[in-house]
Amino acid sequence: MARFRARYALGAIIIILIIALAIGAYCFTRSSTYALHGARYLAGPFQSRALYEMDWRGPKEVTLPVPGHVIDYARENGHEAALAQADDATSVYRIEQGTAAKLVSDAAVKSSIDISWDGTQVAYAERIATTSASTTPIAFYAPHDWEIMLLGPDDAAPRSLGSGFAPHFFTKDGTQYLAYTVDTGLHIVELATNTHQDIPLDRGAQPDGFFTVAVSPDGMYAAVPAASASWLLFSLDLDSSGVFTLAPAGKLPPYTNTVAFSGSRILATAGNSAETLLRLLPLSAPDTVVYGTAFPYTQVYKVIP
Repeated sequence: MARFRARYALGAIIIILIIALAIGAYCFTRSSTYALHGARYLAGPFQSRALYEMDWRGPKEVTLPVPGHVIDYARENGHEAALAQADDATSVYRIEQGTAAKLVSDAAVKSSIDISWDGTQVAYAERIATTSASTTPIAFYAPHDWEIMLLGPDDAAPRSLGSGFAPHFFTKDGTQYLAYTVDTGLHIVELATNTHQDIPLDRGAQPDGFFTVAVSPDGMYAAVPAASASWLLFSLDLDSSGVFTLAPAGKLPPYTNTVAFSGSRILATAGNSAETLLRLLPLSAPDTVVYGTAFPYTQVYKVIP
C-alpha cells in the first residue's frame, strides 16, 4: 500500500509538472520576450551607430563581418546587406552565411540600404555631391538631395534610378518592384521593365526635409509618417492597368518614429527622453500594441524584422 501511494504521489507530481510546463510555455510564447526575440534595430547618431538584436534578456549588440563602422543595415529572407565606413570610404557589402562581399567602395556619402527577397539586388541612397551639407538632420535627409542606387545581379557598377531616399524592395503578383520616397510622395519602379510611377502624398504641415515611406515586402501595405506625431497605414493596391494607389487602412499609435513590416504585423518604435519602446502592432488594428518592451533611451534609426 505504501508503495502504491508513493507511485500515486510521484505520478501526480509528474502530471502537475507537465501542466505547469504547458502553462508556462503557453504564456511564454505569448510574451513580448518571445514575440520580439530576434528583431534587430540600428541605434545611435551617424558616427556611432550600433546594431542590436533582441535577446531573451533584452538588447544585445551584434558584430557584422565587415571592416570599419556600420552605419546602415538590412536583411531579408536570410540575406543581409550593410553600409560601413573605414578611413575616407563608405563601402556597400552583401553578407551571405557570415561572409561579406564588398560591392562598392568610394568617398560618396551613403545611407538607407535595402536587399531584395532573393538576395540578388541591393539598393541604397547616395548623397548628391553638388548639394551643400546641412547641420540640421531633417534637412540633411531631404529626398531631393539623394539619389537611389541599384546593384542588380548583372550590374558591374551601381546605376542611378533618380532622386529619392529610403528604398524598399517588394514583390507583388510575382513582379519585383522598388519603392522609395521622393519629395512629393512615393515613387515605384518595376525593375524588369524600368517603368516608373509616382503616388502623391499630402504631407500636410510636415516641414521640408526628412520624409520616408515604409513598404511591406509583399507589397500589400505602406506606412507613412503623419503631421500628428504618428504614422498612417495604407493598403497598396494595384489595378488591372498596372497603376498603384493607396487606400487608408488605419493609424499607428502616437509618437511612433520608426516602422518596418514583420509578416502580418508591424514592428515599430517610439521613445521619449527616458526610454525607447519596441512594439508589435497587428495590421488589422495598427493602433493596438500587442507586444511591447522598453529599454533605456537611445536614438533608434532603423528597425529590422
